[in-house]
Amino acid sequence: MTHPVAVVLAGGLGTRMKSGTPKLLHVLCGRPMLAYVLDAARGATGADPVVVVSPATPAVRDAYPARVTIALQKPP
Repeated sequence: MTHPVAVVLAGGLGTRMKSGTPKLLHVLCGRPMLAYVLDAARGATGADPVVVVSPATPAVRDAYPARVTIALQKPP
C-alpha cells in the first residue's frame, strides 16, 4: 500500500519581497512561513513532505534539514 506525500513548491527566489531573507523564512507569529506549510503537509498526509527549492536559496535548505526531503529545481 502506498501513502500520499505532499510536494511543497518552494523554488522561487522571493525577489518581490525586496528582502535579503528568502520569502519562506520570513517570520509570521513567531515562526517562518514555511513551518506552517510543512505542518499542514504532515497533517494531511502523515508523512514528511518533499520541498522543492532553488539552488540559489541554501538558507531554506539549511533551515529544515530534518523531517523533509529536499529536491533542487534547476533553474528556479
